[in-house]
Amino acid sequence: MAREVFKAADLFQAEGLLKHCLETFRLSLTLHTAVECLVWAHLHGPLQARTIAADYVVQYFKDIQVCVCVCLHLCLVAYRLSN
Repeated sequence: MAREVFKAADLFQAEGLLKHCLETFRLSLTLHTAVECLVWAHLHGPLQARTIAADYVVQYFKDIQVCVCVCLHLCLVAYRLSN
């Protein structure tokens, strides 16, 4: 739902709402969500969201790599334990 509001704010050039959405988007970026948010922003978001997400991924790239590797390892362990 929030992403639809984000797109509408951009489409209708509601500057105050768009600014609020961009700040909320920026604050929602974490090591766990950054890549998914970058993909969404690239495919559906306004240019400013792409820039925010790309900057975050570039800044925290090494940490994101470690986070993804740990998550994949934990998923593999859980899968092996379930079989």
